[in-house]
Amino acid sequence: MGNAEIDPLNLPKGSGDPFRVIVAVHENSDPVLPFVHALCLATAAKGELEVVDVRKGTPDRTQLGIRRAFEQWRMLPAGSERSDVEKMGVKVKKIYKSGDARKEIAKRLKKHDHDLLVMGTEARTGLGHLFGLDLVENLANSQRQTTLYVPRRAKPFADPETGRLSLSKALVPVAEEPPAAPSLAMLRRIASFLEDHTPQ
Repeated sequence: MGNAEIDPLNLPKGSGDPFRVIVAVHENSDPVLPFVHALCLATAAKGELEVVDVRKGTPDRTQLGIRRAFEQWRMLPAGSERSDVEKMGVKVKKIYKSGDARKEIAKRLKKHDHDLLVMGTEARTGLGHLFGLDLVENLANSQRQTTLYVPRRAKPFADPETGRLSLSKALVPVAEEPPAAPSLAMLRRIASFLEDHTPQ
């Protein structure tokens, strides 16, 4: 998906269930691009979005405004109300936590049944690349959660300026472990949300 990658650890739910997306906003990555991907997917699916912000201190939270994004994308008029978001058919929940980032996100993943975890990533170099798992890999592996990784400089398939989803090609790595079937199933489900694409 551009430079974004899907980690195929779980099969998605059936198409009759609402598509549930959780985006974890943490300090080690730019939050905007992961947030945009999560919001666009949840909106296109008329599903559910949970934003878990685990950044410490007093980060700028206005950049992750739901109505602000919808107004910019001309899905809502300027000066919209919170109830207008619900009328669009998407359910949104925002949660702010200040404890251990990994533990707080893991709690949300265990408490609720999500189809997709969206997280921003950074390229690791030097010693950081050699030792241990970073926050994103740790969560994806320990929670066995299907995860969309959005690198900082990724070519997005969700346009931050317009909110449009555009996915024409996807590269699926095939190996004995993990199996490719969950990844293909998730890709087909995501493709079904796109207005101008019929999943193959």
